[in-house]
Amino acid sequence: MKIKIFIGIILSFGFSIVSGFQWPVSDVVLTSVFGENKYNQFVNGVEFEGENQDVYPIDSGELVFYSRHGASPLDLPSGLGDYVVYQHNNGIRSLYGHLKGNSINSKKNNVSKTDTIGSMGTTGSAVSPMLFLQVIDTEFEKYINPLLSLPLLTDNSSPLIQEVYILKD
Repeated sequence: MKIKIFIGIILSFGFSIVSGFQWPVSDVVLTSVFGENKYNQFVNGVEFEGENQDVYPIDSGELVFYSRHGASPLDLPSGLGDYVVYQHNNGIRSLYGHLKGNSINSKKNNVSKTDTIGSMGTTGSAVSPMLFLQVIDTEFEKYINPLLSLPLLTDNSSPLIQEVYILKD
């Protein structure tokens, strides 16, 4: 009996988190996923690619921090370029990096899911228009895989093999 109740609590809590978040861009093209080894470090978020796309918060929230890369000689050292951080319910924070220069609306302290928070850009270490999304659980001080918190993504395209390598031992 206790096990069933515990599982029910976990499922209902997990469902409320998953169903509450939305994709931060309308045209979802993932280029890096959580835990991927990229540039000799593990990616602690997900990266999206795309040009001229507006970026929306994954949930309504309050502005915690923003940084405009190059706006001051005292900039924080980061490859994220222009980025913004929002606090959401349940101790969740979301960070949006590589936003287009001067696209962050820093005067809007509270955002809803329909508010544009910036545009995909090439600030920081980005070489093409992209967005870096990071989700943080502030209660446990852990990064969360955003793909576990966002709606399911369907992929109806067939795989495309671009190159084949044959290696001999």
